[in-house]
Amino acid sequence: MNYSKYEAMKQIIADMKLPDYRYEQIIKAIFSQHISTFERMSTLSLELKKSLIDTFGSSVCCTVPVACQTSGQADKLLFSLLDCNRVETVNLHYKKGNLW
Repeated sequence: MNYSKYEAMKQIIADMKLPDYRYEQIIKAIFSQHISTFERMSTLSLELKKSLIDTFGSSVCCTVPVACQTSGQADKLLFSLLDCNRVETVNLHYKKGNLW
């Protein structure tokens, strides 16, 4: 069965017999505090951090920047994922009121 990273985090917490609020601490660190590495999540125990790092690596994000292209109208960034697929992101620049 294919589990998401977040389901796997919940399972690690359950396997370690830790309280459920630990998962909420991880989610808050990632999405509210914008912490991108498990090591910097100060609310987590060293044991939990080690388990997360052993499972997922040091970074929360599993993307690696591959290429970047910038112009006056758009910035493009190509990422490589762990499964070797690639994702391209585009940030469009426009002046307020000039959508077209």
